[in-house]
Amino acid sequence: MVNTRRRLLNNIILLLPAIITGYSFAESACPDQVKNLGDVAQRLACQMPSINKFMIAIAYLSGIGFGVAAVFKFKQVKDNPTQIPISTPFALLGVSTLLVFLPSVVVPAGNTIFGTATDSVKADGSGDAQLMPFD
Repeated sequence: MVNTRRRLLNNIILLLPAIITGYSFAESACPDQVKNLGDVAQRLACQMPSINKFMIAIAYLSGIGFGVAAVFKFKQVKDNPTQIPISTPFALLGVSTLLVFLPSVVVPAGNTIFGTATDSVKADGSGDAQLMPFD
């Protein structure tokens, strides 16, 4: 009974990335035939949101996996503290937290570092923001 449950859980874990990938790439409406270099660029640009969603899904799943691994490492440290250093589960927990919250941090960090579209300066010096704000 336990072996059957474990096999089912392993199958679900193995099929989950394929299902997520299928759903994320299914909604892209890109040109069917590629006739020139512009069509290639348009097709790549059209698939970028799908790749973005796929990367976010992988980050969430990896974060959850690292969290589960951290819990098991904490149990191993409790059972045998001399064999496994206490820093290992804390490192796994830190990586888990970063991976789970990474997708929600990327956009605000990008806006902070590079500015928003309304607060940008173009190459010729025109734009909403000033080049030297201390004038």
